[in-house]
Amino acid sequence: MPLIDERTGTPYAGNWIRSNKYTPWTFVPRQLLAQFSKLANFYLLCFAIMQLIPGLSTVGNYTNIVPLMVFISISMAKEGYDDYKRYRLDKEENRQETLIIDTAAAPSARILNWRTEQWRYLRVGDIIKLKRDELIPADVVLLGLASLGESKVGYIETIALDGETSLKRKHPVKIVTEACDTFEKFMTCSIDFIAEDPNPDLSTFKGKVIVKDQTSSLTNDNIIYRGSVLRNTSEVTAMIIYSGEECKIRMNARGNGNARIKAPRLQPMLNKIVVLMVCLVIGLSVYNTLAYQAWKSDVERRLFYLSSAAVPLHEEAFGFIIMFATMVPLSLYVSMEMIKLAQMFFLNADVEMYDSKSNIPFEARTSTINEDLGQITHIFSDKTGTLTDNEMRFRKLYVAGTEWAHESIKTSSRDAIEATSWSPFTPSTGPSRGYTAAERTTRELVTYLSEKPDSAFAHKAKLMLLCMALCHSCVPEVTQNGTVLDFQASSPDELALVRAAREMGFLMCSRDHESITLALSSPTRASNGREIYDILNIIDFSNDRRRMTVIVRFPDRRICIICKGADTVIMERLKLSRPAARESGQSQQRKENANQGWSHGRIGIDDNPAVQGIFAAPNTKDINIFDPPDARRTFVPLDPRQSTVDYGKEFPISGKSSGADSLSDIERCTQSVNKFANESFRTLVYAYRFIDEREYEDWKKAWDVANASTSNHEKIVECAEELIEADLELAGATAIEDKLQEGIPESIDKLCRANIKVWMLTGDKRETAVNIGYSCGLIKRHSTVLTLKDWNRSEDLGEAIRSGILGLRTAAHSVVIVDGHTLATVYKEPSGSLQAIFIDLVVLADSVICCRAQPSQKAQLVNGIKNRVPDSVTLAIGDGANDIAMIQEAHVGIGITGKEGFQAARSSDYSIAQFRFLPKLLLVHGRWNYIRVSKYILGTLWKEVVFFLTQALFQRWNGFTGTSLYEPWSLAQFNTLFTSIPVMVLGIFDQDLAATTLLAVPDLYETMGQKNNGLSLRVYFTWMAFAVAESMIVYFCMLTLYAHAETTRDSTLFSMSDLGFVATVIIVSVKLQIVEMRRKSFVVFLSLLLSAGAIFLWNILLSGIYPLMTPYKVRGAFFYDFGRDPIWWMSLIFIVVCVYVLEIGVSALRTAFFPTDTDIFQQLEHDEAYNQEFIEAAAFKSGERLTKYNDEPIDAQTEEVIPLQDFHR
Repeated sequence: MPLIDERTGTPYAGNWIRSNKYTPWTFVPRQLLAQFSKLANFYLLCFAIMQLIPGLSTVGNYTNIVPLMVFISISMAKEGYDDYKRYRLDKEENRQETLIIDTAAAPSARILNWRTEQWRYLRVGDIIKLKRDELIPADVVLLGLASLGESKVGYIETIALDGETSLKRKHPVKIVTEACDTFEKFMTCSIDFIAEDPNPDLSTFKGKVIVKDQTSSLTNDNIIYRGSVLRNTSEVTAMIIYSGEECKIRMNARGNGNARIKAPRLQPMLNKIVVLMVCLVIGLSVYNTLAYQAWKSDVERRLFYLSSAAVPLHEEAFGFIIMFATMVPLSLYVSMEMIKLAQMFFLNADVEMYDSKSNIPFEARTSTINEDLGQITHIFSDKTGTLTDNEMRFRKLYVAGTEWAHESIKTSSRDAIEATSWSPFTPSTGPSRGYTAAERTTRELVTYLSEKPDSAFAHKAKLMLLCMALCHSCVPEVTQNGTVLDFQASSPDELALVRAAREMGFLMCSRDHESITLALSSPTRASNGREIYDILNIIDFSNDRRRMTVIVRFPDRRICIICKGADTVIMERLKLSRPAARESGQSQQRKENANQGWSHGRIGIDDNPAVQGIFAAPNTKDINIFDPPDARRTFVPLDPRQSTVDYGKEFPISGKSSGADSLSDIERCTQSVNKFANESFRTLVYAYRFIDEREYEDWKKAWDVANASTSNHEKIVECAEELIEADLELAGATAIEDKLQEGIPESIDKLCRANIKVWMLTGDKRETAVNIGYSCGLIKRHSTVLTLKDWNRSEDLGEAIRSGILGLRTAAHSVVIVDGHTLATVYKEPSGSLQAIFIDLVVLADSVICCRAQPSQKAQLVNGIKNRVPDSVTLAIGDGANDIAMIQEAHVGIGITGKEGFQAARSSDYSIAQFRFLPKLLLVHGRWNYIRVSKYILGTLWKEVVFFLTQALFQRWNGFTGTSLYEPWSLAQFNTLFTSIPVMVLGIFDQDLAATTLLAVPDLYETMGQKNNGLSLRVYFTWMAFAVAESMIVYFCMLTLYAHAETTRDSTLFSMSDLGFVATVIIVSVKLQIVEMRRKSFVVFLSLLLSAGAIFLWNILLSGIYPLMTPYKVRGAFFYDFGRDPIWWMSLIFIVVCVYVLEIGVSALRTAFFPTDTDIFQQLEHDEAYNQEFIEAAAFKSGERLTKYNDEPIDAQTEEVIPLQDFHR
């Protein structure tokens, strides 16, 4: 029997999840609402219903309702197919399998019966078994690890939830494992789990467990959430507490079928234009109806043959409405959908957005919002897996006054090492991130340690490597024969450090709760034996502490405290930090007065009061071993024995060095850490202290009391931590590279130059996010950085935000850094005023970095920008399930099909394999699609005005009686056979500028979509002015040159109307495919031939088969009457030439006196030299780039303007 939910009195929700938008019951009503929210469709529906009323329509009752329903059905079928693809992906996930206890079968031989069950059938209360590397199917509470009843620490990977690659430690509650530690106890135990109501907060969990008369709290350490992956544990048993859409990750994703239906951003403008067209239709109808009443009273009543032909007023009015109604054509949206489908095909077929390494192409999952890609103003990006590759690489080591570039000891040759290391940056991207030939490498360090193991420097260096090998939470992966394959780490930094320690001879070969076993080796000896280090205590890293401490007992029974963490945190805990701070008081005061709370450039060790004096007055004699001899920072290595540190003197491992040497070491370490940080490396500083047994025992008692405290627990624990983490000795520092994906800095630079604000929203810690911000170029050296962190009181936070707004208004380039805790304070403030001023602040910033953000908070930020900046078009990009909420909230959602799977990709609008493809998608395809759709809309409405305005002009010559100028067959085919191809070709193939130009000059992106220069009321009225002028040219030239000519052979209505009809069709083809199309191709000329040729084939067809008894003399007219009249042909040529001259003349004058950026670069593309520069810049091969002012290319390094003639050469 399923458990009953006390909240509802019904069974708990099932484990079925749904990301698709519709169900069979909601699809039709929701889609009908979506389709008829398009004003043109609603207008046409009203017109079709009016036509169904008997006696009102002069062209039949069903000629509009049937095509409208067909077009609507096509659009709905396309949307339904897109949603069905999401349903199939959901179905695949719901049918994954896991092991569940079979309660129906009796246990045999004291063994529990497990059976396979699909995820969708799981329920709250089910007990499941999960094996290593298996996905967690629901939110579960742990019962046991490895096997039933064993209480050990297990590890899970939560990259899909919070974007962190680090492993999280989980363990069951002790009283639960004691109640289940045997088969008999498990079968008879009674355990009550009490959990909080489902909520999206991934950072906390509140609950309790009751076993008999014992009660214990449940925390996040005991819960594993859906979307996690079990690592480093053979198997676990757990019980489901939340299932299906009540799982935390699903509540964050909002993927429960209520996802917002996205509409293109051009739709509101199109609706305004449609309203204007409707007003035009009504205006023409009213004018002609009133004109007929005047003509009837003045002319018709005097003509005896019209005495009984009067038309009632209401029939006249509705007749004109029906005549002009198709000025908003039925095919407006359907043809647009066909154009967008073709655009989607070209997007999917672009090989430059195909990632060969992962064999993943670009995939467009919708075509509805293609044009929005050309209007993006804000990008909200995840970090892990989106900007980075989830790979940390150990790069440099500082120890005892020397720097060493890491070189893998396992590599057999130097060439191989250089092949795998970072190549130096090009001049346009910065300094080298690898090591140069002039730097010492860790290979040489290991060789030195093996040759001179008893020197003072060797003792110091080995102690540093020992700190790296012991101070971490990694667990080795060991085969059955004892070989260490790799390590499971709680953070990628630790994994890189432990791997580096292994390569330098300090291999952790085993670990349990109480000890770490190291295997020591060197180049001269394969192994020096194994040493066991007892783990006495571990004080874990936290975002507040920013450090980790391990207390270990060495094999010689000495007790050592090893602490690693951020430079600012460790430096102030060194024994000599206080004297250094006192000596630098004046320098520190000057720096504080200059900064006044603002940070320019790198945030790091410079801000530490303990070391400011070292910067202010360095000892010129105690220089770095690698002294930069020139401005290019080429480091010339010196032998360690030549250093100012006296390596000839014994340096005991206890670390009791002289004060002068220690101060010199701190100074050099500070300089090295700053240099590492400037190279965008992540830095850690190590420190240590040896203590005696009595001191440790005293502290251990205080530590146990602190952990057992209930009141003021956090503060008491913090005091106990401070007691032991004091008076430390400096061991050294490390530099780790958080490897960015290929092309990230260049891509972000292009996006920023396109006036797109790039935000980074991550669940990772602040230090990591800030370092990546520097690496990828979001934070620049001259940036003004405002950090909002750990604010609890909304009043204080509000004051900080207000002062921040004043500071950002005058900043050249500003970055706001905010954490999830502060965001929670902002959004929990009841009045909403704090949220309003916070959005005002971040809108002013050039970039925002949000760390420790919940998935729901990411969506809140996106929604805040959408509401506060109405003209904004937002794009969210990510690769994990934790990014689904913001992807669905943004106007455009991009999913990265990366290491976190396809959770984000399948909920997105478009998916790519790498972030580096985003500039091509936005700057090229986005701009093209925006212009194509805009021109399609303008071209469609322009040709309707040109064509139907001749109908309105003709009414003056037939007494405003509603007589049609054009015969019905041709009138019905104008929008389908004759003018549909030109406007669709324009919407599919138009390219105003080459892709290389748009990538080379990203500033061009701002000039079109962001400023609505493709479709706006100004542009619309310009096109309509041309339509009115060209319609008059067509009608009056037809009337005066042919209809009124004395030599005309056929002066019937059809010959005159056919002249205007053929001229209009040719004009439409010429304007849309010759004047408006920038890139001419075979398809364009084929379309021109088909459109222009079709009208003459149509005349031949009509002349042969048209009925004889009709008001229009059509049969044989083209063969024998006007078709043989040279006046008709000369009039046709004259009309086309006049319109073409008007179009070309106005375009030439505008380009000459009011050129746009597009006009200028279209001219530059004709120059081969410029074209070559564009190609090089687009491929990231050029050190130069162009500014938005076109004639000011600048150097990427010096930011100085290059003379145009030099750039041209």
